[in-house]
Amino acid sequence: MPTVSQAALHSLVRVSATRTGTTLGVESMMKRRDLLIALALGLAPLTQACTTREVVGVEIGVVTTYPSLASLIDGQSLLFSATVRTADGELLSGATVTWSTDRPQVISIDDAGRVEAIAAGTATVRASFGGVHGTALVDVYPAPGLVLSENSVAFRAVVGAASPSPVVLQVLNNGVGTVEDLQASVTFAPGQPTGWLTPSLADTETPTTLTLTPETSSLPGGAYEATLTLESDDDDSPLLMPVSLSVAGFTVTQSDGSTLVAESGITDTITVVFAARPASDVVVEALSGDTTHVTVTPTMLTFTPANWDQPRTVLVAAPNDDRLEGDMVTALTVAVVDSVSDPAFAPVPDEEILVTTLDDEMAGVTIVESGGRTIVTQTGEDDDFTVVLTAQPTSPVVIDVRIDDPALVEVSTSSLTFTATDWSTPQVVAVTAVVDRDLIGYEVTSVTLGVDPALSDDGFDAVPEQSVRVIVTDGVPPVIIIGDEQQAPSG
Repeated sequence: MPTVSQAALHSLVRVSATRTGTTLGVESMMKRRDLLIALALGLAPLTQACTTREVVGVEIGVVTTYPSLASLIDGQSLLFSATVRTADGELLSGATVTWSTDRPQVISIDDAGRVEAIAAGTATVRASFGGVHGTALVDVYPAPGLVLSENSVAFRAVVGAASPSPVVLQVLNNGVGTVEDLQASVTFAPGQPTGWLTPSLADTETPTTLTLTPETSSLPGGAYEATLTLESDDDDSPLLMPVSLSVAGFTVTQSDGSTLVAESGITDTITVVFAARPASDVVVEALSGDTTHVTVTPTMLTFTPANWDQPRTVLVAAPNDDRLEGDMVTALTVAVVDSVSDPAFAPVPDEEILVTTLDDEMAGVTIVESGGRTIVTQTGEDDDFTVVLTAQPTSPVVIDVRIDDPALVEVSTSSLTFTATDWSTPQVVAVTAVVDRDLIGYEVTSVTLGVDPALSDDGFDAVPEQSVRVIVTDGVPPVIIIGDEQQAPSG
């Protein structure tokens, strides 16, 4: 049952006897200075201590809150007050109201009527007395707060290529009013390169735009991180936004800084490793510029988001052949296979290294004399020797055949030509004695063979000349030849 304070009743000069709403029973006769209060429902008489009292009903007409409408910013507070009047408009001085709200998640209110704004929204403040309520509306607006159109920014770049395009962000205030004195700065991750990101504000108050400009052309491949700080004195909490940069690329490392192989069986290795994590698999192909000189195993490497930072080894070797080519330099290219790789890695430039192949063939000419030496007679016994190259030429080799004493012997050819297809097939040079030469016993002469530099593979130019010693005898009587000395006929 509602009660009325003694002070409130003392302030009544005249009370109503009507009963149209909530009523209060009031003692009308004062036989003592003390005022006895009794509440009743309806106009019922009250009896206390054998004393008869006349009870009059008081109707509470209205409870009014002040202010009736208020706007607060999140975190602000405001003290509300309330008045209570009877149906006749009489003010009940000192009436104590009960405060409450319909949305405690938006505002809180204490027994004294102080409202604290908690979150954005609209709530009702209620002041209650004697079953009558007075209300007020409270609109709570967010406090000034910076907000960007993105929660994070990720740049993707390629090693050695142009920098990514700048990113433009909208800078807004998600609260009331305008946020001024904006400042933007970047903090780079410890131990990583700095200066690759520059922020630029179009204006120093909201709303405005913030442009993030990356400069990545000089960065090695890898993953980089930075934090963008946007702050203002109007906002107690600076806005922090992560910025990431992935510079796609891979590194090819040569053992000992170079790659050297040989046809004799010497091999070498290279390693390939990625500089940044791909979103999906990336396939890399190792391509030899000339597989007759350099081969690689394996030719394909697959890097995944799980093993992208684990170096992979490629074996480099040289096939053995008979060609005389000298030491060769071959380009070996490592390239991303775009059709089966993470699209972000498609622009990654190829890496090229040079491989030196040592040739194990020596340029030379081999001469084999039949029977181990060459002897001809004027009586018709001819002889010959064969000529062959020691290595396969890349172009023809011409060997001149020159007789030291044409008056003593003749040869079947004045030159021999070897090509890349018949270089290992011996060619025969027949030697014949000149019959009309007046000869007693024997004489010694030579047939000299030498490469013609003007007409031959350059690899054979330095081959020295070789001579075949030819012994010419008259055929009768038989002689024994020891060295160049003539012995007496046997028998």
